[in-house]
Amino acid sequence: VLQMYNTSLQKYNPYINRRLVGVNICNISQNNCKHKYTYFCSMENKEKIFKKYRLSGGDGLYLRYGEYLKWLQALDDEFYSVVQIGVSEEGRNIYSITAGKGKIKVFLWSQMHGDEPTGTKSIFDVLNYLYMRRDRLEEKRFWDTCTLYIIPMLNPDGAERFSRENARGLDINRDAGKWQTAEARVWKSYVEKIQPDYAFNLHDQSAYYSVSGTSNRATLSFLAPAFNSGKDINPIRGRAMRLIAGIYRDLQGVLPGGIGRYNDDYCSDCFGDYMQAYGASTLLFESGFYPGDREKKKTRFFHFYALLSAFERLSQGRLEALEAYNEIPRNEKNYYDLLVSNVLENNRLVYLALRFSPVLREEKLDQVIDEVRVVLPEELSGILYEQKRNAEGKNRNEILKSVLISDF
Repeated sequence: VLQMYNTSLQKYNPYINRRLVGVNICNISQNNCKHKYTYFCSMENKEKIFKKYRLSGGDGLYLRYGEYLKWLQALDDEFYSVVQIGVSEEGRNIYSITAGKGKIKVFLWSQMHGDEPTGTKSIFDVLNYLYMRRDRLEEKRFWDTCTLYIIPMLNPDGAERFSRENARGLDINRDAGKWQTAEARVWKSYVEKIQPDYAFNLHDQSAYYSVSGTSNRATLSFLAPAFNSGKDINPIRGRAMRLIAGIYRDLQGVLPGGIGRYNDDYCSDCFGDYMQAYGASTLLFESGFYPGDREKKKTRFFHFYALLSAFERLSQGRLEALEAYNEIPRNEKNYYDLLVSNVLENNRLVYLALRFSPVLREEKLDQVIDEVRVVLPEELSGILYEQKRNAEGKNRNEILKSVLISDF
């Protein structure tokens, strides 16, 4: 039955019969199925595969340098080449991972912001997947076509502190062109050595982004960064856009309505924009939150499949039309953790919209109030929130003292 089913799909997707694992017979006819790549229809099958290859550990929002080193040391050194390429401001080693023998050079770097570890975790999940399946036709094709160059943790000092900045309090992702930080100089030297064709800049975004025009969380966001202030599209940036469009379409079966397009305003000292101008087709991955998943376990799953989609498409030379990139809805930053109604402020009842942020205290993550916004009743239509409470006429100070951040 599966063979007959695959044969009938050839006019829709010539690649479908290569990937029998994960194929799902939809409960509607193929003529009515909205998924272009039907093997992405089944969430259940994909979750089973992810659980099989996901590395143990790395739960929560905090990934320390020591745990990362354990994952690094567990890699098969006959398959993956691990090399120290420099040191951080505080002397922690910065490593690269290399594998493959293909002509397409694919560069990934993650955790240049120390408190953004989802990309690092997904990298190791994908490396485990590709290693465990290395003798299969599909994975052999990838390794014969592409070579991976990876810096999994560019900012180990920030990772240890759960800090965006490095040990000197500098944002590495605002150091392109200036090269003031030790980590940025390590990155630059490595890029000049490998001369990549594609580059993946892996980040985490806050919980406060939604998909434009919806109330959905932006669990993943993508961007082909601009290389100049005019936001021009040359063949290099165009390739990144076409690959992102393919990833977006592939993930519709598992994350429909949960993917956004990040702001593409030009940032001359940001690494993604620098990399695009340098000559590598650059993709920004931003890992957000999935509803009810504050530790980003589900986000890690979606990030895993986004990387696999990109790698498969690169090995096949299968990019979407440039116009498809603009089908991805934009991000909007309009989510709050808590909306409190009936707050007394200047003799009138208003709303308070609160956002919380994680901070490291005594080796554990805690939540602090990061932003408080007064919202007038007429402004409420543009506000999205996770939880709501009634202040019953109490004033702002009383409310802020009574909020139990541990609930979030």
